[in-house]
Amino acid sequence: MPIKGSTKTSFKEEIDVDDLFKWISSLKRLASLNLTGVQSLETVPPSIRKLRNLQLLVLSGCSKLKRLNQSIITLRKLIVLDIGFSPLEFLPRGFDKLCYLQELTGFKVTNQSKKNCCQFQELRGLSQLRVLRMSISDETEILESEMNILCELKELKILSIDAENCRRNNKEILGMIDRLAPPPSLQELYLRNYHRESLPIWVNPGTLSELQYLCVENSDIHNLSLETEDKNCDLPWNIEGLCLKFLTRIDMEWNELQNNMPLLRHLEEISHCYKLKNFPCSVKSPRFWSKK
Repeated sequence: MPIKGSTKTSFKEEIDVDDLFKWISSLKRLASLNLTGVQSLETVPPSIRKLRNLQLLVLSGCSKLKRLNQSIITLRKLIVLDIGFSPLEFLPRGFDKLCYLQELTGFKVTNQSKKNCCQFQELRGLSQLRVLRMSISDETEILESEMNILCELKELKILSIDAENCRRNNKEILGMIDRLAPPPSLQELYLRNYHRESLPIWVNPGTLSELQYLCVENSDIHNLSLETEDKNCDLPWNIEGLCLKFLTRIDMEWNELQNNMPLLRHLEEISHCYKLKNFPCSVKSPRFWSKK
């Protein structure tokens, strides 16, 4: 993804965060700021608003990061925001103002009662979003009126949903995911820590006719097919790449998978899927396969 301008800054070592932001606030042309793994970073201060030309901001792996200042929503030129693997409790309200955002990693779906938090409905304003990596937890709430929001994101090509922090109210929270309506233009789907016996009803070749890559990790699903009368589920997939990890209950024959996915060319990784049968590679430890 091209970032306009030539000024970029990256930090990999332990630094004094106060001194850092005093310095970078003077870099008016700064377009790219990478603070991956800065362990001393606990908050992003109000001075971030001075970086009017910032297009890429990476805060991934900042293990003490708890808060983003509200002024982050003034970065109207932002294209990429990555806050994955950081313990942020929520994003500030007003994210729909970042109308040029194309890639958002680490979006946490919170409860509607948290008035100062970014709500799921704010995604509706991110019409240029192409990549969305979001996580759900015991506090997640998605209203019935919001179930079609992802479907409205016409440019969305990559969607990742991680339910790692969904521990107590598992059935109700994951039921919200089942009722989502994703965009039909989706090309890559990543589903992690989804502890139900079958995939969401919308994960079928009729609804996701353009899907080329599917990754399912740490789930209780029994099969990649849905037991339903919906004729969309009987169509063949257009998937070319597949990744299955830690699916100890999935029970499938290799021939069955090939019939369902006739265009399959790559098994990117198959591991800890002990009930898969007659696969061209090991299904116990990480293995890869490519069609010759």
